[in-house]
Amino acid sequence: MHNIEVDSINQGIRKLLKAKALLTGQEYRRYVSPKKYEDYMAGDRILFNITNKDLQIENGEFATITSVSNDKFVAKR
Repeated sequence: MHNIEVDSINQGIRKLLKAKALLTGQEYRRYVSPKKYEDYMAGDRILFNITNKDLQIENGEFATITSVSNDKFVAKR
């Protein structure tokens, strides 16, 4: 599957989760490149793609965002 197809599937899933009120609070946007961004809300599932021993995060772990703001988000496994 190409990234465009994956992005389209993810957008459809997020739309459904919002409609069912499974994503809550304000949506925050983070630019990952000049033309690409990611949106986050409480309830989003995220996948870590690096290991950070200080934060006790392993590459490949999933977590759920519990709160999000302009400068940080909190997630739990």
